[in-house]
Amino acid sequence: MRMRALIGYLSGSVCLFVVGCTAGVTPNSSPPVTPISSLPVTVPSPGVAAWGDSMTQGNKGQFDVNNYPAQLGAMLTIPVVNEGISGNTSTQIGVREGGVPAYATVQGGVIPASGSVEVTFPTGYEPVTSVGPTAGTPGNILGVHGVVTYDSASSGYVFTRSTAGSAVSASAPAQFVVDTPYANYLPVFWEGRNNYGAPPQIISDLKAQIATVPPGQDYLVLSITNNERTTEWKGGSGYDVIVKDNQEMQALAGSHYLDIREILINSYDPTQANDVSDYNKDEVPTSLRAIPAEFTLASAVGPSDTTVYTTPGTPFGLGGNAVIAVDTGVNAEDMNITAVTVCDRNSSLPQCTNHLNQDIFTVQRGFEGNQTAHAAGAVVVGIDTVHLNGKGTGIVAQAIATYLSSYK
Repeated sequence: MRMRALIGYLSGSVCLFVVGCTAGVTPNSSPPVTPISSLPVTVPSPGVAAWGDSMTQGNKGQFDVNNYPAQLGAMLTIPVVNEGISGNTSTQIGVREGGVPAYATVQGGVIPASGSVEVTFPTGYEPVTSVGPTAGTPGNILGVHGVVTYDSASSGYVFTRSTAGSAVSASAPAQFVVDTPYANYLPVFWEGRNNYGAPPQIISDLKAQIATVPPGQDYLVLSITNNERTTEWKGGSGYDVIVKDNQEMQALAGSHYLDIREILINSYDPTQANDVSDYNKDEVPTSLRAIPAEFTLASAVGPSDTTVYTTPGTPFGLGGNAVIAVDTGVNAEDMNITAVTVCDRNSSLPQCTNHLNQDIFTVQRGFEGNQTAHAAGAVVVGIDTVHLNGKGTGIVAQAIATYLSSYK
């Protein structure tokens, strides 16, 4: 009953991704969706720790940008910390959270009396990556406190002591015991997207993290969302694996599990043909996905054309295997990009002769939505196939706040 109530409450709260949404805004500018009450939600915890990967880190795209921890923080009376790091697997998240042990091999077998020393970790158990945390991950090796950072010059890892002391022998791999400043915070675990093909590992990692939750403290496990790719549509091989992952996470977490994938899917806009298509394929709707670019059609597109000309020429990194959403309403269509040519004003490419200051997309038609004709000037939006825009992250924040408000 809780899930049905959540879905029913959230449906219809999404802003249309082109019409009526703010464009060209700065990060964290999107407010949460309508709060569940006029007063902030009180939660019996000193704070919330949002553990995860890029879905938690958020701030993806160029327009309508936000992250759910920031929006959730606006709904609660307690602080919310964003512990999302892009690219992290469930194991790497578990290492940073403190539930999954990681063992460091110290170069030369000695932690020096002061300064830094190179260290290595088993692949996949690194407490920090090239993406972050930017300040490194603090913790102890053999009782010596320091910070592990990523060294971009060597693509390796460095352990730097916090204070000078005696040199310590480290002839064998030793556990890196991470600091846990948020151990008494209510944790929200949203992970597995980057290693969804390994269900046993995800469950093992989550078990280890859940085991660190103090007795009597609430926690929350969010389901994995599926990508806007044919293999992850309903019936695809990736879809089946993700469904299995989520079923096993639900069995593990019980009442602490929140099917955020289902909530997002049920928040589709029924007036948009591509959203309806997404809903039928059981995937997160186009209207809630991050937006890395906005254009207009430079010339009309016929029902079977596979070349699309857009203006102005601002692709923001859109390339092959990305998606553009063309038009709105019953004519809304998602096209899969197979190639992009950027025709700036100095371009000498023959295909750019009559298309300077435009972008030329070669696309796959019949991908999503209504394969139809589109008039010149129609809106075109670049779509991130994985991440959420500010409306999507707002729905995640609202769903978590709703869950927490009824869990005392």
